[in-house]
Amino acid sequence: MPPVSTTLPDFSGLLASTVKVMTEHRVQHRVTDWPFANFWGSPSEPRHSKLFGWFINPAVEHGCGAFLLGSLVRFLQDHDDLPRDRSFPLEGSRVLAENGYMDLRVEQPRAEGKFVLLFENKIKGAADQKLQLSYYARQLRDLGFDPKDIFVLYAPLYEREPAADDRAALKELGVQWLRVTPFSTCILRWLESVLGSDAAMMDGAARLGHLTPVMIENLSHYRNLLLFLSQQKRTERMNHDILNQLRRAETLPTIGEIDTLRGVLMTVWRARLFLRAQTLLREKGAEAPFFDDKGREIFPALASEFDERFRSEVNLGLDAGDAVRVCYGGFQENNPGSNFWTGYMRAGENPAEQARLEPVVAAASGYAKPNANPPWYVWEFTKTVHHGNCAEESSATHVADTLLEMRQRLLGHDV
Repeated sequence: MPPVSTTLPDFSGLLASTVKVMTEHRVQHRVTDWPFANFWGSPSEPRHSKLFGWFINPAVEHGCGAFLLGSLVRFLQDHDDLPRDRSFPLEGSRVLAENGYMDLRVEQPRAEGKFVLLFENKIKGAADQKLQLSYYARQLRDLGFDPKDIFVLYAPLYEREPAADDRAALKELGVQWLRVTPFSTCILRWLESVLGSDAAMMDGAARLGHLTPVMIENLSHYRNLLLFLSQQKRTERMNHDILNQLRRAETLPTIGEIDTLRGVLMTVWRARLFLRAQTLLREKGAEAPFFDDKGREIFPALASEFDERFRSEVNLGLDAGDAVRVCYGGFQENNPGSNFWTGYMRAGENPAEQARLEPVVAAASGYAKPNANPPWYVWEFTKTVHHGNCAEESSATHVADTLLEMRQRLLGHDV
């Protein structure tokens, strides 16, 4: 029987390509994802068309009148998804969802300013039916709309072109306008422009009578639904690309090696988090070296997320006096899924000063159940940053801000 190898295969190339795929897709899970993933679900395309249509329909009793429809038309014009030099009078217009096999349309039947906006909803990724758009355009022509007044807005979740033969059939019919308006970008950006980025802007819109508080809440839920669907699709694409990386790999990890591979990947994310936080601190004039589990500064300095030394415990530290530094640390090679921690580490070579600072540091930390063991004065786990979000920019900002706040709080106690 041949001897069993105890050497772990080199998956560094596969790991690097996997990290690159995950970075490119920028999957970010939000707190607002949970209700859609676990409770509410997401509507089918016909139901989604009715939902979207209800928001922009001036005739329904949501209290917004034509504000949402008008803001959508202006937004589409501003972003060249509708012609800028064309007038779209909305008085007397009507919004029809799931009518005559068409997903959603906004039509102005009056002779002066006559037009129709035809939204083809593909948010759930439904396949195009044969010559679907041109069939709808012929229906609209039979209803009295000139093809040059038909504006087709093809709305997938992400960028996706309608079938080439359907585009050609539209042109042959005389329809001159076809744009792709993805929900994940175009419609989501419109919602952001309506809601604003903060509560003050939303309160201002409510005061102006454009949006009622209930509609602000409804639109916010709709925005969160689109964000959830976008992240869901990004995750699917990322997994597809990772499978392709595995398919091309000469050697695949065994089940026993996958856990090790996962640990290495978590180490890379942790390293990237701390290096980014270190850069943010440096931009604010604060130098924060790395320290090991004994409190010793790591030399030469860590500069790459692929540095093998990140596989051991590493703490990002900020001096707050001659005998104390504030730190943010996390992960160990044998426990890559553990939480991150914050703490106050002993510094310098003055035991008497360190002893004097023990009650001061304990009071400044405010930790509910502090741990004290060399080289720490106190430390505790934190759940704000974890292996599920440590790759996000907001987590690096949180680490940098937390260290600055910890130092400032300590200095306030006359260290």
